[in-house]
Amino acid sequence: MKNKERFIYFGIILALSACLYYFGFYYEDDYFDIYQEKINALDAKIDSLHHVNDNLTLHIDSLNFEISALDVQIGRQDEEIDRIREEANEKTAAVDDFTVSELSEFFTNRYTAPGGQFGSGSTRTDSTGSN
Repeated sequence: MKNKERFIYFGIILALSACLYYFGFYYEDDYFDIYQEKINALDAKIDSLHHVNDNLTLHIDSLNFEISALDVQIGRQDEEIDRIREEANEKTAAVDDFTVSELSEFFTNRYTAPGGQFGSGSTRTDSTGSN
């Protein structure tokens, strides 16, 4: 009976070895190829996303440069607006200090037509001559 037990143990060891080979090496090859293809596809996708990310980074940098240039222009325009506002305030303050006669003289000199007439420079017609 010892030989029979050895033969049974040998059969069990052989069956376990066959199962180990099938599940450990042979069966794994199919999944290995499938997983390797998925890994390669994901690597390609990652590479393409890195390329897109690099392009977007360059675009962001160029937009930041444009923003900086526009900020400089806005600063210059704000300074010009402040300067014009100060000049207008100075002129308004100067006019506030005028007396009535000085205001009359100011507007007369400013809006007198070249021919000496007040207004648009057209000649006045005598109402008695047209009737």
